[in-house]
Amino acid sequence: AYTLYLRGRYFWDRRPGGLTKALEYFEKALDIDPGYAVAYTGVADCHMHLGFYGYSPPKEAWPKAKAAAMRALELDGELAEAHASLGYAKVLYDWDPLAAEQAFRRAIELNPGYAPAYYWYAIVFVVLERFEEAVVQHERALEVDPLSVFANAQFGWTLVGTRQFERAKDQLQRTLELDPDLALAHWLLGWGYGMEGEFADSIRHLQKACELSEGSPSFLARLGWAYGVAGRAEEARAVLSDLRERRSKRFVPSMHFAVVHVGLGETAEALEWLERAYDERDMWMPFLRLDGVFEPLRNELRFTALVKKVGLP
Repeated sequence: AYTLYLRGRYFWDRRPGGLTKALEYFEKALDIDPGYAVAYTGVADCHMHLGFYGYSPPKEAWPKAKAAAMRALELDGELAEAHASLGYAKVLYDWDPLAAEQAFRRAIELNPGYAPAYYWYAIVFVVLERFEEAVVQHERALEVDPLSVFANAQFGWTLVGTRQFERAKDQLQRTLELDPDLALAHWLLGWGYGMEGEFADSIRHLQKACELSEGSPSFLARLGWAYGVAGRAEEARAVLSDLRERRSKRFVPSMHFAVVHVGLGETAEALEWLERAYDERDMWMPFLRLDGVFEPLRNELRFTALVKKVGLP
């Protein structure tokens, strides 16, 4: 069971493409040892990230993740990884950052060396717009595990999301020194460059992210946005067509369509898709008032109504 668990973690670290394979190994570990609590946290993390990256509908993925994390805690109430997984679900699915904060604090108390607890905890401070405290958590994660590509990338994510673009670029370049083929880092750089109006660099990195992730819809949507704001409308519409074709066959988050329509300057269409994303309980909803991509919608009544419905403090 332990060997299967380690194999699962290996593939999980190569997400999003390896998530399904990782889940398979974690479930095999539990077939061998149904009382193996830490394997349940692996199951939880896989389902969370399948929902996070849009491979599974949030209303299917996140409840499965929470159930697995709760089962881990039933087996071992002092398992830090399970408390951290539960906190992650509470902030991104329950939209309850205060409850998430309690879970992360407990995780860190139990295992101060568990880096994800810190960089997931940072999300709480981001959605509460307490950015300096978010940075502190990222710095702690890197003190614990300085060579973790995901600890480094998540720090870059926060810096981009809070519009600290120069610092974000430096952080993400360091991430790419650790792993030049990390699609997430290229995606974040592309997002950041696009927010600064540096469209050639934005599109270059976003294209690279799509290539490395084998066409992840999450990454493709931001590329469509970048095409739109760069004035390359035909290419942006090609992305929309691609997303529609995929959606006819399997789940594709409504949020992705909203992002591309914003890039094209199509306000009504973007708002319609955002309202669908709210109904899907998309994990990006807590970031609506922060993500600069949605700046053109700030004064729209339907947009402000959505932000209020998410109900953050």
